[in-house]
Amino acid sequence: MRIAIVGLGGVGGYFGGKIAAAAAASGEDEVFFLVRGRHREAIAARGLVVKGREGEFTAKPALATEDAAEIGPVDFVLFCVKTYDLESAAAKMIPLVGEQTIILPLLNGVDHAKRLRAALPRGRVLNGCCYIFSMIESPGVISGGAGRIVYGVDSQPGLPEILPEELEAIAGLFRRSGIAAKHVANADVALWSKYLLICSLGGITSYYQAPVGAITGDPRRLAQLRAMMEEVEAVARAQGVPLPEAIVEETMKSVFSFGPDSTTSMQRDFEKGNRTELESFSGYIVRTGAELGVPTPTHGEVYAKLIGQSG
Repeated sequence: MRIAIVGLGGVGGYFGGKIAAAAAASGEDEVFFLVRGRHREAIAARGLVVKGREGEFTAKPALATEDAAEIGPVDFVLFCVKTYDLESAAAKMIPLVGEQTIILPLLNGVDHAKRLRAALPRGRVLNGCCYIFSMIESPGVISGGAGRIVYGVDSQPGLPEILPEELEAIAGLFRRSGIAAKHVANADVALWSKYLLICSLGGITSYYQAPVGAITGDPRRLAQLRAMMEEVEAVARAQGVPLPEAIVEETMKSVFSFGPDSTTSMQRDFEKGNRTELESFSGYIVRTGAELGVPTPTHGEVYAKLIGQSG
């Protein structure tokens, strides 16, 4: 199988590194990295170093390049960019994508599969998300814990078919790469369950520029967080997503498992003046809620304050 990893940040670097290392050991697959800048230069020179819970290893792809035309069409793409880079990254990777290419996006939002299909002239797009804490430690080096992937085929009519044997080939790729991955019938439930947490917690920690403990330790802020989660749930249900009945209660409980000094990635991006995923978080909830007639006042308040600060 010819495989391309697009985006070698914390997510793509960790999973792509595991796939490339396994491919080099087995000889079954050929793995390419579409990556740019000093990160690409370091990987081309020394390989990609991954420091995870399983230990440290170095992965050497068949090629690390900024030019997708140097790679050509592949069988499978793992697409791991920030939500705000989706369209520009999709345009750059078009030479990778043939009619039968399967693409699995692992982004933080809930509409990335739809956006990716609109951005690509061909190919077949799965839907999915991942659970991982990882980051670029330095050019050519990824650090973080073990991660897992949940993915599936979208059920809406008119999409190109992805056959069971093709899904099994992808599952086999994850198995031989040592990646915990689960194929599910409805990926939307997994996406929205994760999104309900990261969208709401990312929004409120950014709004107050405060760590998680400053939210959980303040009854008023905690009530705001719950309201944000309830608004996400309402928008999901209005689109037919069958979330578990107790999703908000269970997600609120999970927030208390974070250390009091924990921060969210969007909060850190605001602090550093970086581009943020605000539009895919509260921005998406506000816009989609308006389209569906679902009130989202708490996300609206957060979005209105943060939009002027977003890089």
